[in-house]
Amino acid sequence: MEIFNINDIITYQELNLFIKNKKVKNLININFLDENLKQIDIPNKLFSYKIFHKRKDLIKYFPFNIFIKNLERGTNCWLQKTNYLGIYSPEKKELSLHLDINHKYSEIELLWILMHEFRHHIQYQNGYIESCINNENVNKWIEYYKIDKNKIFHTFHEILPFEVDANIFASEILNISYPGSKFNITDETLKLLE
Repeated sequence: MEIFNINDIITYQELNLFIKNKKVKNLININFLDENLKQIDIPNKLFSYKIFHKRKDLIKYFPFNIFIKNLERGTNCWLQKTNYLGIYSPEKKELSLHLDINHKYSEIELLWILMHEFRHHIQYQNGYIESCINNENVNKWIEYYKIDKNKIFHTFHEILPFEVDANIFASEILNISYPGSKFNITDETLKLLE
């Protein structure tokens, strides 16, 4: 589970209040697929502000389409430990972002999610980045395990190149330390590989 520093939470609350009155072009197209989810204040303006001020070179990757859905946990052990699930579709160039209507998201938490998921969007659009992420070493390592590939991807999720890259990107652009993940390797998750 992601845990954010209290100083970062306060800093981004204040920055979000400051930005709300500024004229900033929204770079994300947000579509709520559940009316109840509209109560979650997605910091679209703050996201756009950070991109315009830190990485204007990334404007070519917009628009970025996000479909907000309700998070349904089911029985998946990782979904029991999270407040969101992001599923990026490279074919459609869009993100399905599943949020928990009962969770109170901070600005930094939502901003982290948006930056992290936006990096996945870039990964599929930029062949140079994709060549580092989808490489023979990783593929051979995954093929070595003769078990369900989903178990491998979930167990080692945070150390796979595409996740490390997205975490570095979000941390760098937001100037915060890595907040952790629901995909931590534990004795419980390692047993899935037996």
